[in-house]
Order: sequence, then structure tokens, then C-alpha cells
Amino acid sequence: MALCALVLVAVGAAGCGEEEGVADGAVVTAYVEAPLCGGGTDDVSVSVPEGDEPFDVRVVCLPDARGTELSQGVGGGRQIDLAAVGANARRATEDSSAIAYLQTGDPAISRFTRPILEAAGIGILTADTRREAMRRLLAILAESDSDDLRADVRDALGQ
Repeated sequence: MALCALVLVAVGAAGCGEEEGVADGAVVTAYVEAPLCGGGTDDVSVSVPEGDEPFDVRVVCLPDARGTELSQGVGGGRQIDLAAVGANARRATEDSSAIAYLQTGDPAISRFTRPILEAAGIGILTADTRREAMRRLLAILAESDSDDLRADVRDALGQ
């Protein structure tokens, strides 16, 4: 499975799923739909100093759940592979370091990812562009002041 990652530089971070926060040098992860990734194939994480406790932020690009182009007579657009949509969302829920799921505003996809991600307490950030998604996530990270980054992201997104 191909992965791509985008480098995030964040200010402020804490843990997900741990009562004491994330230890020095830990990794937090944001999962990103393919249309917001830009086509890279490498998984990258970057150390980000935060006070005395540096941490890594990793953004993992998910496989594209949009299939082949539909003919214009059928309505245009792309077919959606619902199995891939579900697998992408479940992948994020299986990662205890996941802090957010960044996706486009495609309602056909959101309809299937939202219940899976909400059940796991993972915030869903919807954006039209990668730049917009990253800017919003970084702003949330910069404002975080607790040891539960996953909850901070979810709360900031009103979820």
C-alpha cells in the first residue's frame, strides 16, 4: 500500500489515548485523503521541538478511494470504492497516535467515513486544498494546551 506524507511543523502537542500525554520523541499522526496529498509516495515524519519535549508529527496519505472516471451521460465524476473508503477510515481508527482525519468535502465519502471516525473519537477536518487543511490543523495544534491532542482537535472542529 503506497503511503505519502506531508511535513507538518507544529507548535504545541500532547498525546492521544494516554492519560499522561505523549513521551519525549513520540509520534502523532494525521491521516489524509489522497486528493489532498499531492501524489507523493514516501512516509515522512519530522521532529518538532515543543518546550523541552520534542515530538514527531506524521501525516499519512491514504490510497485513493475514487475509481475510474464515469461517463458524462451517467453524471460525470468518479466512481467511489466504498471498501477503500471504509478501509481508509478504519486504518486511522486502528492507530492510537491518530489525531485527525483530513478529507475533501465529498459528501458521498463523508457519509461513510464520519460514523467510523466519530466512533473512535477522531476529528474530521474537511478542506478543499492541502494548504487549507494543513493551515487549519497547524492552527489547532498551536492552540492546544492539554495532554489530549485528539480531543483538542475534535473540540476545535466542533465534533
